Amino acid sequence: MKVVMVGQGAFGQKHLDGLRKIDGIEVVSLAGGRPESVEAVAMKYGIAHWTSDLAEALEQPGVDAAIIASPTQMHADQAVQVMRAGKHVEVEIPIADSLAEAQKIAKELRDWVGKEIGAIAKPKDIRFGDNLPKTRSGKIMRRLLRAIAKGEDITQDVSTLENPAILEQLAQKQ
Repeated sequence: MKVVMVGQGAFGQKHLDGLRKIDGIEVVSLAGGRPESVEAVAMKYGIAHWTSDLAEALEQPGVDAAIIASPTQMHADQAVQVMRAGKHVEVEIPIADSLAEAQKIAKELRDWVGKEIGAIAKPKDIRFGDNLPKTRSGKIMRRLLRAIAKGEDITQDVSTLENPAILEQLAQKQ
């Protein structure tokens, strides 16, 4: 998989450190802010192409996805740009600087699903949370998320959740 890293700061470099350890991942471009800093990080990680222009990075041959680790206030516009370029996107948390910006990403995602998969698959509801409700059991997680999606009360045991408060946040329609 060919990836563009967006952001050359500390979080971008943490992602680059992790990506080095994954077979089959090639970072083909680094897109960031100040050219001197972007170039230095690209050299450090052996990334042949670097730029301050995300569109240029996304045009590199064979790019499949982008990981956005830029300053938070840039996340929404960059995520939309990546999706409109037809690439997969991962956004470092927080996904956006405000609810309005997160909703902009959600709208783009809904529109993409409607166009690429079909209107019947278009999600009615996309919810954002501060983190994922972590538990040791995928089965518990599926039951909890299904109850939230159906608007049902949570009656299951949540004692194994790392942060039970996230369920209340996910239950609120944005």
